[in-house]
Amino acid sequence: MPHEHLTPSDRVTIESLLVNHFGVEHIANQLKRPVCTVRREIARNAGPSGRYTAVNAQRKHLGRREACRPNRKLSNAVLEEHVKDRLADEWSPEQIAGRLPIDFSEDASMRVSHETIYAYVYAEKRAGGILYQKLRQSHRKRQKRANSKSNRGIIKDRVLIHERPAAVEKQSRFGDWEGDSVIGKNHRGAIATFVERKSLYTIAALMRDKCAASMCKAARNAFGRISKRLRRTLTVDNGKEFTGF
Repeated sequence: MPHEHLTPSDRVTIESLLVNHFGVEHIANQLKRPVCTVRREIARNAGPSGRYTAVNAQRKHLGRREACRPNRKLSNAVLEEHVKDRLADEWSPEQIAGRLPIDFSEDASMRVSHETIYAYVYAEKRAGGILYQKLRQSHRKRQKRANSKSNRGIIKDRVLIHERPAAVEKQSRFGDWEGDSVIGKNHRGAIATFVERKSLYTIAALMRDKCAASMCKAARNAFGRISKRLRRTLTVDNGKEFTGF
């Protein structure tokens, strides 16, 4: 018998019966589903507190389905062109995805996750494209000049990314941010961007240039209006603009 995914209606029923303290066997009978299916559904989609909600369960289910698609595409030509333009300007996928609800607040078709953008970029790479070269982690290391040293990668007192709290990676809370910078046209000025990982809420601040002092000033201005409880962690790369981290 082929496996059938639970429907949004099934998930609402599960939530309702759990709230009313019915057991897994009773829920499975009501849904006419195997007990193991219901038990697995609750275990996979319950929140950090252990509570199961239909909305979160459906969101997680759709997220897993999206992640499993081998050839994910952007939903329309306008969105695709917008993403390509931003990638060409060296915006990160997180920045692009985070800005869409702001720049296109009334156009629901202009939405895409950063995971889909990454998948799109690497699919294009396999097809011979060059967009992947615009991703920060794909940049070639610059040749060191004679008798000089690069400040990249020697941020004082830095914490390596694998040492940050597990909650950051799980995106189970608000207040964990990712910082980046975007160079202005003709290398005139720059913009500091900060994306909240869970909500993708994005704040940006103008910088006079891409030096560490300008980044520090921009970060202070940006986070000065953010509640302290929503300022837990900030993850950045090893760019010179972050040496004042």
